[in-house]
Amino acid sequence: KNDGRQPAYMSNYPEAWMFADLASCCEKRYHWNLDECMGSSTDAASAGSGNWYPDWEQSICVQDCVGASPCGGLAHNWDP
Repeated sequence: KNDGRQPAYMSNYPEAWMFADLASCCEKRYHWNLDECMGSSTDAASAGSGNWYPDWEQSICVQDCVGASPCGGLAHNWDP
């Protein structure tokens, strides 16, 4: 969660417990259960990769996912 309600011991030692993004946290703490930690669906193609790619029309970077911003829809195979 990113709600600021983490236990005090995590706040007191953030370099051990706090991560800049979900992927970093999951890879460090739950590498053995990465898909579930990341919230990946069983149909990865419909969920997107969660990576970021440029939206040339809006001149912004968007996330490869379906839903509200920052999602920009599923990336095309020609998107980097």
